[in-house]
Amino acid sequence: MNRGRIVAPLARRERRLAALLVMPALAFILLGSLVPIVATGWEAMHGHDLRLPWLGRPFVGFANFVEATGDPRFRAALVHTIAFAAVTVPLELALGLALAVMMHSATRGRAAIRLIALLPWAIPTVVAALVIRFMFDGQAGIITALTRSLGLIEPSFDWLVHPIAAWVPIAVADMWKTTPFVAILLLAGLQRASTAPGPDDGS
Repeated sequence: MNRGRIVAPLARRERRLAALLVMPALAFILLGSLVPIVATGWEAMHGHDLRLPWLGRPFVGFANFVEATGDPRFRAALVHTIAFAAVTVPLELALGLALAVMMHSATRGRAAIRLIALLPWAIPTVVAALVIRFMFDGQAGIITALTRSLGLIEPSFDWLVHPIAAWVPIAVADMWKTTPFVAILLLAGLQRASTAPGPDDGS
């Protein structure tokens, strides 16, 4: 019992210290994300006509949003976004979980495995996009050459031009870039669960 009374104040002090240490980073994140979102929302409530700049930027409320929702291009983009998320997010979670379990259970070369797993996430997005583009290139792409040699596609087929097949390289690029980040989040949860004290600890 005495040990529990001593540990409780220490835990509270550690939580307060952790909150103080996190506050600067949290404030930076809020300033870097929340402020632009609010500014963009406020800007969207004003009218802009580049052809008639002398009209200024009158406040129009939600008129721009109503006009956008009535545009068939907006509805098509919304459907595409929902379909893309419905396919890629479950795959990223499944692949991320498998990668996290592999990194968590590794006994040798754990640091090297984590470094290799994080490389796609650490590579700049522009570089990753160019790599995927070259892999699916219609003339010299390795994926194109492989699928053609297996007879899966026609010689004139181009992944980046086909209106439906073009989603494949986009989804691959997104999963290749995002899965390591998901794996790190899940790995942190696995490590926390494995080191958490049992119900009888500290009593």
